Amino acid sequence: MADQNIADVFTKATEGPLVDLYTNKYVPTNLKYPSNLDSDTRGHIIQFSINDTIPASYIEGNLTPRIDGQTGGVAESTKKSLFFQPQRTRIAGTIALYIPDSISESYAASYTDVSVLDAISEGASALSSMGGKDASGMAKFFSGVGSAVKDSIAVAQSSAGKLAGSALGVAINPGKQIIFDGIDFRTFSFQFTFSPESLEESNVVHDIVRTFKYHAAPTIGTGVGAAFFTPPSSFTIEYLYNGGNNGGQPNIYLNKIAECVLENITVNYAPNGIWSAFNNTGAPTQVTLSLSFKELEIIDRTKINQGY
Repeated sequence: MADQNIADVFTKATEGPLVDLYTNKYVPTNLKYPSNLDSDTRGHIIQFSINDTIPASYIEGNLTPRIDGQTGGVAESTKKSLFFQPQRTRIAGTIALYIPDSISESYAASYTDVSVLDAISEGASALSSMGGKDASGMAKFFSGVGSAVKDSIAVAQSSAGKLAGSALGVAINPGKQIIFDGIDFRTFSFQFTFSPESLEESNVVHDIVRTFKYHAAPTIGTGVGAAFFTPPSSFTIEYLYNGGNNGGQPNIYLNKIAECVLENITVNYAPNGIWSAFNNTGAPTQVTLSLSFKELEIIDRTKINQGY
């Protein structure tokens, strides 16, 4: 993208030491690859929209054109919890790419093995700690009970206790249970291969890579502002398809993706193991771009019913 297109998002002149936290210097126009992406021969695309971070203390001035819609905010209340994300506003520009060869989704749940015997022992330890020289008679009684139970379990779980049990043909049953801990944030990885066939496509590929790198990076202020980061932008990812006369429709047969942050970017300018470039421009003849995203919210049954 030409330098004249790298414009300030906020045209208001902000004063003070935190000035660099309140400006974003890169607003992309609509970028797409390949150049015939919206033709009838290509019916499916993946579209990335960018949600730019706005520091909470910023007083808005004039903005460049943007799509309506905001996310985040200070302790924004959601259905089940508080959402501690910065306020972000959708930039009026998208990146549209071909659907990569591999599209997958995974849902991971965490469980923990818990021993009932260990839980009893921990409870007994808590009771035993109640006894002290200034404790009441009742407290000392429970402390004694706790100590006795704890010592008994310790003997049973000791090597000598296990050998004795084995000799009798028995073994201690720890009463293990599987306890649900929670679910993880979903992650999505995409890899794209760009083989530009013209100077225009080479420039578009360059702009696409730079746009992702720019919006995945934080901003560091100057002066006193150097003590703070402005967090990177987030991304809204959509699978779209031609849909006959209704182009750009969400593909309901693929999962929706909640608002994401871009965790990792890998760019390879020589993916075939040898450097190759156009003689007249120096632009690489092929580039691979790998992107790893993580959603900002947990996907529960309600979200799954909504298509996530």
